[in-house]
Amino acid sequence: MVPVPDELALRVKRILERFKEITKAWNDLYLDEADAPFREEEEDFLPRPTTPHVEEPIVIGRDDDKENIVKLLLSMNGACGENNASVLPIIGMGGVGKTTLAQIVYNDPRITKQFELMGWVHVSENFDLKSIMSKIIISFTRKPCQITELDQLEYMLMEQVVGRKFLLVLDDVWSERKDLWDALLSAMSTAQLGAILVTTRNINVSSVFQTMPPYHVGCLPFDESWQLFKQLAFCRQDQNIEKAFEEIGRKIVQKCGGLPLAVKAIGSALRFEEDEETWTDILDSEHWDLPIREDIVLPTLKLSYVRMPIHLKRCFVFFTLFPKGHIFLKENVIYLWTSLGILKQTSHQNPENIGNRYFNDLLHRTMVQRVLLDEGHNCFTIHDLFLDLAKFVSGEDILKLDTQYMPYLNDASQNLRRCFSKLFSHHINVILPEDLRGLRHLRALDLSRSALTSLPESIGELKLLRYLCIFQTRIAKLPESMCSLYNLKVLDARTNMLRELPQDIQKLVSLQHFCLDLWSPLSMPTGIGKLTRLKTLTRYSVGTGNWHCNIAELHHLVNIHGELCITGLSRVTNIDDA
Repeated sequence: MVPVPDELALRVKRILERFKEITKAWNDLYLDEADAPFREEEEDFLPRPTTPHVEEPIVIGRDDDKENIVKLLLSMNGACGENNASVLPIIGMGGVGKTTLAQIVYNDPRITKQFELMGWVHVSENFDLKSIMSKIIISFTRKPCQITELDQLEYMLMEQVVGRKFLLVLDDVWSERKDLWDALLSAMSTAQLGAILVTTRNINVSSVFQTMPPYHVGCLPFDESWQLFKQLAFCRQDQNIEKAFEEIGRKIVQKCGGLPLAVKAIGSALRFEEDEETWTDILDSEHWDLPIREDIVLPTLKLSYVRMPIHLKRCFVFFTLFPKGHIFLKENVIYLWTSLGILKQTSHQNPENIGNRYFNDLLHRTMVQRVLLDEGHNCFTIHDLFLDLAKFVSGEDILKLDTQYMPYLNDASQNLRRCFSKLFSHHINVILPEDLRGLRHLRALDLSRSALTSLPESIGELKLLRYLCIFQTRIAKLPESMCSLYNLKVLDARTNMLRELPQDIQKLVSLQHFCLDLWSPLSMPTGIGKLTRLKTLTRYSVGTGNWHCNIAELHHLVNIHGELCITGLSRVTNIDDA
């Protein structure tokens, strides 16, 4: 950061004070949804809880299971087989609570004291050895892993576990390939003691790699299912429940068959329903009688989907685009909803407020689950079975393209009205085609966490693009052609590799959310102040050159809310403190 003279610093302070006064005046004059008796269709509004979010309910009915598994893990006292690692499969049907059980075991103080090295990896259908090893290393070290070669990953994994006691949870495993399992276990054979918990729906999977008898997780008995249902449907378990609602509720719980996920879905859907007829409709619904596959509880989950208002259904189906186990931020989902035109627009509310309300409604219905990462970030995920439901109800209305296959797309892709492409693994090698004209109808493009180092100049041909994310990529410079993306509303460029923005960035006249890394050596050109539609700008880099933006340009950015960090002064400044 370049120091500046005291006179200039004083001038900057006065400008910031004036900017704060203008922002306050704007906020005082702005009317939000609470200032008028405006109301959309009746079904669009759910009563709001008294707390900002619904806490995850306590785990019910798994105390004995937890104790049994903890005792098994604590009983290990030395080498476990030829690979020095014991594998304990936790088996049960979808929605029965295998992951929840593994979580409460993983976080038990006795376990954290026993194992000095602990890791958690969501596996799902794609058992790619390099990807799994990379994720294990990241989970063990809590640091990024940029290694891509298999032999190097094996060596690094061996180094991590050598002479140590580790616990690793591999959640939602499907692969039955013994060669892959042997290679993975071999890389951890240098440990003093290793314990691997594997959750799976497929009993055949456990027979491939288990060194301990599998632990089967069954459905909850009725009393515990009813206790869980009361906690969700009536908010707390000790309140007096009207006899009519209790009678209907008990019959509904009986139909859930002891599956915790089904109980949660229906209980959450009824949380704010005060009409006895609505409860009866759910009890008598024909969806209970739909045929189901052996390991999926689609009928019950579909019933909770059917009871949702249409605007929430549109938002829910959007999650079809996510892979299983994906962890996401609320604001990114809301940006995508807005960019793809999913949110119901009104003249009384801005899209972000609408999206926030819709997201919270899905959270209250347990369609979305809160996740607290080690870094303390408030993130979210969606259960695998809800993803199966989203795919089931969406049919062919949504097409998902993996960016690994983009080089093979041709002009036929011009028929796509909406398309969303996303990479979810760290540093995947992907090659974008130099000519993107075949994707002219693309609305949203997410290249986050890929190993891309540049964007092709032809990205300027994506005239309908509204959302572009290069989060945690290796891109150092954005091409000038980007400035012709007149419809771009969201640009997430949070990468510490970014050095330079386009000189004509002021031409991005529709840009509303501009996210930048706070600590990258970024130069910002003049013209930022002309982006008057900006609502989010995480960083503003001030300079003294004629080509560099200056503090005075902030005067025009009256729509920005939240935090804005200004660099290039004698220190980093939070505009809220200016």
